[in-house]
Amino acid sequence: MAVCVFSSLLTVLCVGLYGKYTYAEACTDPVVTPASLLVEYGDPAEVNCSIPSKPETDYTLGWESKTSQPATDTETSVMWKVDSLTNWEEADGLQCFFTVGSNQCESNVTVTIYKRPDRVTLSSVSDVWVEGDQTELWCEIENVGPGHKLSVRWSRADPKHNSSTFTQFSESGVPRLGK
Repeated sequence: MAVCVFSSLLTVLCVGLYGKYTYAEACTDPVVTPASLLVEYGDPAEVNCSIPSKPETDYTLGWESKTSQPATDTETSVMWKVDSLTNWEEADGLQCFFTVGSNQCESNVTVTIYKRPDRVTLSSVSDVWVEGDQTELWCEIENVGPGHKLSVRWSRADPKHNSSTFTQFSESGVPRLGK
């Protein structure tokens, strides 16, 4: 009778320890390197996602992205890579995920894609300039992005003149270009 009770107690103890061990396999946030990217439109880009060690149970380590979704269930790292980053929407949701059992952890990557302007044109509304009179200048910037982060700064090439002589600037709305 004592052997039977001891055997039952040992079974409960072993099952309890196993349950704790598998619970310890809960996921931790994967590490992304680099954590943020600044990429010129059309250039290549890559980010590595890794975990410290392989879990004892089944797992998946992978990427959620607009362009590709690489994943692994045998390695401790997976690379997201594009030869030419041309999808503006990629900046809105690049995420590495690590799934163990029913637990999932994620790490986001901040992506900023920019495009240099194809052309910048400075012109005058008036063909005739008279010294001492005000004139209106127009700056046209073509095919640049992201438009919502565009800033235009006017400066004078002649440092001898005080910049306070520019008393009025007006800005026109910038159309919403690639995000």
